[in-house]
Amino acid sequence: MSSSTNIVVLCGGIGGVKLVYGMDQVVDPGVLTVIGNTGDDHQPHGLHVSPDLDTVMYTLAGIVNPQTGWGLDNESFNFLSQIDKLGHDAWFQLGDKDLATHIVRTEILSKGQTLTEATKHLCKRYGLRSLIIPATNESVQTEIQTPMGWLPFQEYFVKHQCEPKVLDIAYKGIDDADASEEALRAIHSADLIVIAPSNPIASIGPIIELKNLRRSLENSDALRVCVCPFVAGVSLKGPSDHMIKALGFEASPKGVAEYYDGLIDVLIVDEVDAEYVDSIKSVRVRTAKTVMKSSLDKVNLANALFSIVLDCCKDIEIEKD
Repeated sequence: MSSSTNIVVLCGGIGGVKLVYGMDQVVDPGVLTVIGNTGDDHQPHGLHVSPDLDTVMYTLAGIVNPQTGWGLDNESFNFLSQIDKLGHDAWFQLGDKDLATHIVRTEILSKGQTLTEATKHLCKRYGLRSLIIPATNESVQTEIQTPMGWLPFQEYFVKHQCEPKVLDIAYKGIDDADASEEALRAIHSADLIVIAPSNPIASIGPIIELKNLRRSLENSDALRVCVCPFVAGVSLKGPSDHMIKALGFEASPKGVAEYYDGLIDVLIVDEVDAEYVDSIKSVRVRTAKTVMKSSLDKVNLANALFSIVLDCCKDIEIEKD
């Protein structure tokens, strides 16, 4: 990818970051900007944890735990064990090395700097080629309505292991929150905007429901591409399919096209869902192998995406790194 091209990716956690990793391997340094979800940020033990931002950061730094797809590789949990012995909640997994990231972020925020500034500092220290920007510097919390009542996302996802039935989803504080200036500038200058195959509701929803960011996406002159997170009607990981159904959409390319109506021009679906190429009329639908089990799969999908982009928009210059 040419260094003159600006690419923005909207991304959440484990599913979407696989594609981001592939793109980061292909493009020149500085070409890729990731706008990350902060709706599942959590404050255990007084620390500010940004799980989705950290998953992207650790993955691009090459230090993520390859077994879980989150957290740091070769991690220990002595702190968590000790907290448990002292009678405090230990259900939220904080590794000993991972703590350093959260302590540094919390310290930066305590000095009056923004989450964007804290993220920039951490990315620089971890030696990233690409830029990560929080969607907002303000508090937006994803909450899940269940038969147990409304649960903060991390309690639903981690503490209760996604077991309660999803009745509804809300983004607490989003009506009063604005996207960060840095995120808006990135969208304004983008030649290509990609919505990664992240959970549409939990990972992308808290980004696109920021009103000024949504307007920027709607008015963007960039080619807007989404990679469908569902294959053959199910999510490959996590509760994406249950969540999108709770809001009245199908867990399918059709449901994704409807959910992102007005925000995307091209939808990339897995080869097994080729039937949607002709049945969806609101956007252009293309196929690729979207299941990413290996590093090669991630790079191959990134290259397939760029080939589709070239076919759809001849003005975008793509050169392999």
